[in-house]
Amino acid sequence: MLQVYLCPSEPRRSYWNQYPGPPPDPYPSADADYGGMYGPRELVPGFTNNPPAGMMIFNQCIRLAQITDGASQTIAVGEDPEAINAMWISGHNIFDQSAAINARPPTEYGEELTSQHPGGANTVFADGSVHFLKNSTNLAALAALCTRALGEVLSSDSY
Repeated sequence: MLQVYLCPSEPRRSYWNQYPGPPPDPYPSADADYGGMYGPRELVPGFTNNPPAGMMIFNQCIRLAQITDGASQTIAVGEDPEAINAMWISGHNIFDQSAAINARPPTEYGEELTSQHPGGANTVFADGSVHFLKNSTNLAALAALCTRALGEVLSSDSY
C-alpha cells in the first residue's frame, strides 16, 4: 500500500481492495483512490470516446507532444475512490468520465471523478498541476479537460 495513492478524506475499513466477482479475485491488492483519465463519454451528446481521447490509454504511451490541447488543459489523473479496478499495478485503473463530478450517470461505463470532499474532486493535469474541480464544472468544459488533442480552447475560469 502506498500512502500517496490514498485520499485522507476517504473513509475505509481496509487498505486492501479485493474485487468480489463474479468470479472473485483470489489476489487482494493495495487500495487506490485515483485513476487515469481515459476520456469523456456522453458528457457532450454523441461523444462516445471511441477511439479514446484521454491521457491514459490501455497499452499506449502518450508523449507530451501528443497533448496538443495543452498539458495545463488536460486531466491525467483524478479522484476515483472505491473503484472496482483501483489498483495501479493492474493497468486497468483508468476510466471514462460520463457524468458531472460526484454524480453517478444512469448508465455506468466504469468509474467517475468522485470524492468524499464536499463540492468537487481533485485532479492532476498533464503538466503536474493539481486542481480541485467543482461539482458545478460546466459539462462541455469538463469534456474538454478529459481530452488531449481535440483542439478545445479553455480559459482557466471555465473550470
